[in-house]
Amino acid sequence: MFLPAGGALLTLGVAEPDARLATLSWTAGAVGVHLGSGWVGESRRGLRDEPTLAPLLGEGWGGMLARTLAWPAVAVVLALGARFLREMKTNLPVALLLPVVTPLGDLSALRVFVWQFDGLVVVLAGVLVMNGTPSASGAALVALGAAACCVWAGLRRTGWSLRPFVTRLGRV
Repeated sequence: MFLPAGGALLTLGVAEPDARLATLSWTAGAVGVHLGSGWVGESRRGLRDEPTLAPLLGEGWGGMLARTLAWPAVAVVLALGARFLREMKTNLPVALLLPVVTPLGDLSALRVFVWQFDGLVVVLAGVLVMNGTPSASGAALVALGAAACCVWAGLRRTGWSLRPFVTRLGRV
């Protein structure tokens, strides 16, 4: 129950134009995804017992706090990348309005829908892939990769290349 609700709140945070409501939605969505993911819930028992039991397999990476906060952190990174992609949107390309003939009919409306709600598609796909990833470090890599692709696609949409963008960020 928490996982779909958290994903929906993350998606709302990407689609919300008001920054205050978007931040609240990202935070609540990240907590919902964190509480709803099964492997995190199962590992809570291990995190609860970790301080009192001897480490049989050695120490884990980052300690208890890092393993506990991995899901909310990567969910927020994913939502920020999708928000950047949405903000870099320009006018609808005319090429998307050309017909796509298939045996099922014209699918150009689907292309326009995906273009319009690209942040939503990125967050939903990212949460699904991250939920299927068996480790927190793998989920972090998926989120960072998706956010990097969002930044690259957003810069490509506006005509900027990566080098001037990094140079401009260095001046700030």
